[in-house]
Amino acid sequence: MADYPCRGKGCYASAFGQFRDSGRNSLTAMHNTPFLGTITSNDTIQEVLIMTELGAALCLLSCAAAALSMGYATSKAVDAVARQPEASGKINSILLLGLALTESAAIYGFVTALIMLFTR
Repeated sequence: MADYPCRGKGCYASAFGQFRDSGRNSLTAMHNTPFLGTITSNDTIQEVLIMTELGAALCLLSCAAAALSMGYATSKAVDAVARQPEASGKINSILLLGLALTESAAIYGFVTALIMLFTR
């Protein structure tokens, strides 16, 4: 961002300030992002894209954590049914409720990652 007032040709306003053209044809480098406004530098565009992809990858960690926790919960439920077969109905109902809640957390992470990737 510049400390000087932006006037004339080659100056584009953004949501957080103003960018000035550095002598290149900035029309080819302009990119509108929903939260950052207009970005005029190719390096900055690449940084935004990389950070978006990194954020999406971090959102997908919830999917991996959900898969691990669902496997662990299922193994413990199988152990519990093996110990007390007469309580299998109650164990299964509690297991299914826990698996549904865990799966919803994974779906939220997946949807957030998709939103981040397709709205840049």
